[in-house]
Amino acid sequence: MKEQKLNFLVFITDQQRSDHLGCMGNQFIKTPNIDAIAQDGMLFTNCFTSCPACAPARATLFTGLTNRANGMRQNGNPLPKHIPTLPGELKKAGYRTHAAGKIHLNQNGNPIGTKPEDYNDISENPERRSHWLRGKIKKFPDNYYGLETIDFINGHGDYVYGDYSVWLDKNHPGEYGRYQQRHQDNKKPAGWEKDAFFPSWDLSIPEDLHYNKWIADKSIDFLKTQTNSENPFFLWCSFPDPHAPIAAIKRWADFYRAADIPLPAYNKEIDIRQIPETIVALEGGRDAFLKKAFYNSGENLRELLIQTYAMISHVDENIGRVMDCLRTSGLDKNTVLMYLSDHGDQLGEHGLIHKNYWPYNGCARVPFIVRYPSGGPKNTRCTTPVSFLDFMPTV
Repeated sequence: MKEQKLNFLVFITDQQRSDHLGCMGNQFIKTPNIDAIAQDGMLFTNCFTSCPACAPARATLFTGLTNRANGMRQNGNPLPKHIPTLPGELKKAGYRTHAAGKIHLNQNGNPIGTKPEDYNDISENPERRSHWLRGKIKKFPDNYYGLETIDFINGHGDYVYGDYSVWLDKNHPGEYGRYQQRHQDNKKPAGWEKDAFFPSWDLSIPEDLHYNKWIADKSIDFLKTQTNSENPFFLWCSFPDPHAPIAAIKRWADFYRAADIPLPAYNKEIDIRQIPETIVALEGGRDAFLKKAFYNSGENLRELLIQTYAMISHVDENIGRVMDCLRTSGLDKNTVLMYLSDHGDQLGEHGLIHKNYWPYNGCARVPFIVRYPSGGPKNTRCTTPVSFLDFMPTV
């Protein structure tokens, strides 16, 4: 009897810290569906990204190589097409490969060291935002880094684009504007500093039209095509949240706004003497560093935490919808589930906000969960350090 190959369903978020999950001990965030994966599998409590930036981290996940080896040392360079990728190798082995959501293996701007006119070939850079804004691309091309088909999204919040924005404009004209901070129905909470470096607001876009639901819908559509398939599948279900801009749907933002979320105690006073000079320089010098640390503290920081938690809980809801489809179709009996994020985030620690090349756990340590369909470990924690270099060879 021919052995049945395992399917792989990978959930990945963008810019999520390891401690922003209930299963990682966070008592305030609501992530029941992600926690259920951990309950039924193995939770790696010390997983580290290869680089605290989107494209390099994802390049390592897809290639199993360090960023020095795969050429993706920072956002701005495309992953070289001669390097074998995980979806490409699985495709050779008979897998049906598909992605719904964000890819980010080919920077949406110009690669470092090139001129804009040198990089206008749509086939070479279909992730570039300007191509979509100019209407040059109506549908993402197939067979991209080993992914046979893609329902594509890039960008975040008020600048998200791709197959999703084409769909939204066609079927719900005018609704895209509800992502914008200045939309009349998007209300910022009272007391929010107007000159905070990372402003936040509640989204008024209907939940049925939000990109998180669209990504889950497209993942569900793909799973339904695999119910009676003789070939195994690899599904990359990739959410742009909770990456900045920090803007969540109002229902979840209100839920957390009513909760008593504690602020990081170590953000009340910043001793700049404890911050490495290179980090101060990256932030624009001493005065710029202290100004940013001041504005993104107190109630401003609380609102960032509220919105971040809200974005993650909204993702968790939609992951639950995909998992429901997996169970009802019977595909869960032969599917490995994985959950991770490409890199973390600083939320006030050391006076820092957002991501950068900072050597702190906020940016470097990420969630990673694996659920094996049968015979694997259940409700198990692994404290041994692992990294993104382990992802491709493990699959």
